[in-house]
Amino acid sequence: MLKTYVENIHPRIETLLQYHTYPLTLIYPHSKNLDFPLKHASGSIAIRLVQDDFCQKLIEEIGVPIVATSANYSGNPSPLNYSNISEKLKREVDLVVNHRKDEKTKAKASVIAEYDEEGNLNFLRT
Repeated sequence: MLKTYVENIHPRIETLLQYHTYPLTLIYPHSKNLDFPLKHASGSIAIRLVQDDFCQKLIEEIGVPIVATSANYSGNPSPLNYSNISEKLKREVDLVVNHRKDEKTKAKASVIAEYDEEGNLNFLRT
């Protein structure tokens, strides 16, 4: 599915997916088959490669990527679990999936990496 939306998938992606245990967000400098507002004005796109079984099954079932905002407002800390998500934000989105809503374990924010124009993989948040 990733090949549908990005150009030049870096060879390290498969390795990252095999060994990475946390959510991974990749920023690609160029996207394809996507329109604004899904991509940045520069043409780049951030794509989360999910590890959660529920999310993987949902995406597989519907056959298309899920477009979603972060679970926090820009500039605010990432919520560590469902109970940390702003009630205001929950009311403003189209759908809230109550998966793992009773979980109190603190989650780790996703790792963010980007590919530059030369194809180098740079980690922005680990």
